[in-house]
Amino acid sequence: MVVEEAERCCVVLVPSPFQGHITPMLQLAFVLYAKGFSIVINHPELNPPDSSKHPEFTFLPLKDGLSNSDPSFLNLFDIIPERNMNGRVPFQDYLVEMMEKPEIYGRISCIVYDHLMYFTTEVADHLKLPTILLRVSSCAYVEAACTFFQLKADNYFPMPVSVADPVPKVPTLRFKDLLFVLTSEILEHILQLAEKVANVGSSVAIIWNTIENLENQALSWFQQHYRVPIFTIGLGSIVVMDKEEFVETAWGLFNSNQPFLWVVRPSATEHDLPDGYLEAVGDRGHIVKWPPQKEVLAHPAVGGFWSHCGWNSTLQSILEGVPMICRPCFGDQNVNARYLTHVWKVGLELGPDDLTRCVIKSIIRKLMVEEEGKELRQRVLVMKQELQMSFRDGGSSHNSLKS
Repeated sequence: MVVEEAERCCVVLVPSPFQGHITPMLQLAFVLYAKGFSIVINHPELNPPDSSKHPEFTFLPLKDGLSNSDPSFLNLFDIIPERNMNGRVPFQDYLVEMMEKPEIYGRISCIVYDHLMYFTTEVADHLKLPTILLRVSSCAYVEAACTFFQLKADNYFPMPVSVADPVPKVPTLRFKDLLFVLTSEILEHILQLAEKVANVGSSVAIIWNTIENLENQALSWFQQHYRVPIFTIGLGSIVVMDKEEFVETAWGLFNSNQPFLWVVRPSATEHDLPDGYLEAVGDRGHIVKWPPQKEVLAHPAVGGFWSHCGWNSTLQSILEGVPMICRPCFGDQNVNARYLTHVWKVGLELGPDDLTRCVIKSIIRKLMVEEEGKELRQRVLVMKQELQMSFRDGGSSHNSLKS
């Protein structure tokens, strides 16, 4: 039977403006589009996706007045609540227009929103539209957030133990891996924001950018905690390196005597490199502003991946069988790095006290040429093979997508 265009079902996607969140949302959009849905993306004006690269989707910018905001980590706690407050009215206006013009957009089947865009459920509830929450971080990170609130309720505030001590009931994590370090008073508006982000509101389901085999224990806990269906379908960063770390990293890479591809963001330029560095490195190193990360990790020449351990990078590295050097900075990166190095044992941790050229040289060589690195590589290849099974017919990710 031929279905008329006006009868097509539409999915509205609401990403947050950060690259590590936009990427999995667009990947999900392609999956849904391939299944026959039309796609409308309501995106913030700050850091908008490039619509010219996705002509099959309809892009509608949410005019929240924050297009020139500073997306730094320290400013997130102000930007996120303001964006959620300012986004309600334009989002509702868009949805009303779409509901009045199904011949253009199709019938709205549901709204999929990023967990940082929690205003979505309030608007959808008012218009009686179902929502599905997309979580782009690891389950382990959200588990750490829930644990944090439980510890606060149990009066671990301020924290009476060392930040290196294991967390009760989650011994894999240390207190310093949690959402916040409980050593001083935390502003109430920050706590309120964190609780809103951890909540699922009235969502009818959760799509989680993870793989069941990778986080089975945490997923089981969340299935009881949230009491809504969870679909694990396994689908960039705002970290800036200071100049001292930049220089030490440069010399550590040089002294390791290993070939390297180094992604240097526009905020740190070649002018910050030591004099004569590029000439000394020669053809052994290549510095770029942006790479196609997934394609690079898939290349057989790549023997290791130095990363801040955002969840997208973590998944891509494991799925391509590449062990990691973990240099976490904030948010879910600390939890991801802890699992990479101490649970899955496919990474080496580079802590904030290790950022000297001698230590950096040593950890690179340990990963690339020493026996410990070979063992990491063998373990991550086994993980890769196991996780690939989940994408095949009958695997957990394949079944979740069909569901």
